[in-house]
Amino acid sequence: MNLWAFFGLIAVMAVNQLVMRVGGLKARAAVFYSLQMLNLVAGTALLWFGMPGFEDWPAVGWMIGLLLFFRVVQNNMSRAQWLREDAQDDDKNERREAIAEALRRGKE
Repeated sequence: MNLWAFFGLIAVMAVNQLVMRVGGLKARAAVFYSLQMLNLVAGTALLWFGMPGFEDWPAVGWMIGLLLFFRVVQNNMSRAQWLREDAQDDDKNERREAIAEALRRGKE
């Protein structure tokens, strides 16, 4: 059981890395918020029950649980920055299209 809890924790961290590194996954709200809920549930479970196999050291569960809460904050900041940059790219594309349209009208 202890080994599976450890592998589950590694899987949660791996999914965090995957979703936050792949822009297409980060852009999908359902995937992003599901990951955030997974982080919150896993972090809360670790704070409440502790890390299996480390019952003698409750600080281990607390540290890993708080690490998952930190990942929630980090993921939110990263997605917010990505959305801002995406919106700026959209604004730049709109300006380019407007300039190109004005140039086309000027040639006619």
